[in-house]
Amino acid sequence: MNFKLKVLRFIFLLLVNLGLFSVLKAQKFTNFTTEDKILSENIKTVQFYRAGSTPQEIFNTSATNLDQEDPLILRFDYLGEEAKYLYVKVFHCNSDWSISDLNPAEYLVDYNEFLIEEYQFSFNTKTSFTHYLFSAPKVKLSGNYVLAVYDSEDPGRVLLVKRFLVYENLIEILPNFTFSTNVSGRRTHQQLDFQLVYRNYSLQDPQTEIKVALRQNYRWDNAKLDIPPLFTDINDKRLDFSYFNNETAYPGGNEYRSFAFRHLNFTDINLESINTNDRIAKILPTKLRSNRAFVNDVDINGKFFIENSRGGSFDLEGDYFRVIFRFENDKPLDGRIYVLGALTNWELKPEFELLKEKDSNTYLTSARLKQGYYNYYLHFIPDPDNPNRFMDENYIEGSFFQTENVYEIIVYHRNPGGRADRIVGYLVKPFAR
Repeated sequence: MNFKLKVLRFIFLLLVNLGLFSVLKAQKFTNFTTEDKILSENIKTVQFYRAGSTPQEIFNTSATNLDQEDPLILRFDYLGEEAKYLYVKVFHCNSDWSISDLNPAEYLVDYNEFLIEEYQFSFNTKTSFTHYLFSAPKVKLSGNYVLAVYDSEDPGRVLLVKRFLVYENLIEILPNFTFSTNVSGRRTHQQLDFQLVYRNYSLQDPQTEIKVALRQNYRWDNAKLDIPPLFTDINDKRLDFSYFNNETAYPGGNEYRSFAFRHLNFTDINLESINTNDRIAKILPTKLRSNRAFVNDVDINGKFFIENSRGGSFDLEGDYFRVIFRFENDKPLDGRIYVLGALTNWELKPEFELLKEKDSNTYLTSARLKQGYYNYYLHFIPDPDNPNRFMDENYIEGSFFQTENVYEIIVYHRNPGGRADRIVGYLVKPFAR
């Protein structure tokens, strides 16, 4: 081996040992991100959840214990008549979702390239698609992770990125959820006070080593990241997260709107009409809810499930329809309106923006969705120069502290000099009044 090859080999091994190789591999993707993103128009109906023993498992979050007895399941459709050879890479991330310095050999059991082997073709549908199913690989360490899905024919471009959590319960979490301690938010916000007890876990400097993230209804788009402890009781080995200025408070929002189009011969929940020939489903028009009293409706916290009246395999026989959303108001609104929920991957997508009709105060949009039952919000973005200070993202739906929501508390720890964040505490708890 000549001197030049020896130098190149040494540099390669150095990168691996320093944990930088995983970063370089991530950067090979031209559009790589660690955000939850659907980056291809051909990918639809994405669901990522912890497997269970009941049909309700699809409502589980994408988090699992380090023993991973309950694996995480990713499923989605790829529109088109031909199946693609799709692969997955897994990346370990820090608490702020930057890629950690660990190399794949430190957190994965297997080589970091996984072919999605399980897929089936649609049948009895006008829209052709391939339904993919993938079980996330086992990992050695707790922490934040992302799955990046890509096509073997175009390996430099990511099609789909999904975040997931692998946790250990080494620190006790004591929640105390209540209405906001801030007077201005008493009727609209939910306060997430909690304490961490680490009597059986060693911390050298708890104030700097521990950080916490909060999520509402399994969303990342409005998650609160890297929250440090407010007070530390070293004698009792207790960390307090009882903030006073809404640092750990969330707008309660409202119960989600819902609709369904599972039947071809008659209308379903909140559906005005369905055209089976053109595959068009029209939802009943919606109205402003922020000016109404709170109503305790049952919802599924923004999620959806796939179902149709023909029975059989819902995933393969459920067809895609052009779903028309309508919002009607007494006057034009100074801002932009989006449909938001798991059906949009919690992204503000152009095809889900409702646009005002000429000479009317009706706002419309349409998007392709698969037969099933859906929850959604109307998310409002006020114009930057709008003088109305009461207009915010909840202006259309309203915000009430009585709303039933689900919250996650995620506790991260990094030892002094450590190269990555572990998840040493995890709790899911509903807020219901």
